[in-house]
Amino acid sequence: MIFEIIEPYLEAVNLILALVLVAFGVGIMPRLKGELKNAWGYFLLAILLFGVHEIIGSLAEFNIFEIEGFYAFTEFIFITAFLFSVFVFKRLFDRIPGKRK
Repeated sequence: MIFEIIEPYLEAVNLILALVLVAFGVGIMPRLKGELKNAWGYFLLAILLFGVHEIIGSLAEFNIFEIEGFYAFTEFIFITAFLFSVFVFKRLFDRIPGKRK
């Protein structure tokens, strides 16, 4: 009962957070160089896919637009891109000299 009342507000907050993340990612990208820029590019792609995922979820939540199964598909794509970016960052951080294991 209570969740049904607050769910639209939570969806709106998620959408706002996703848009802030997208703006942050786009804002930081020009400042990076080299391999870090490459790794951050994959992470930015994951952030953008998260934003798309949240927009699709918000549209479905407010009964504006919905395609059956599309939300689950965008969630899969977002998680896959995020995991790939984590592996790229891990590989980059593993090459830092003087790092202890």
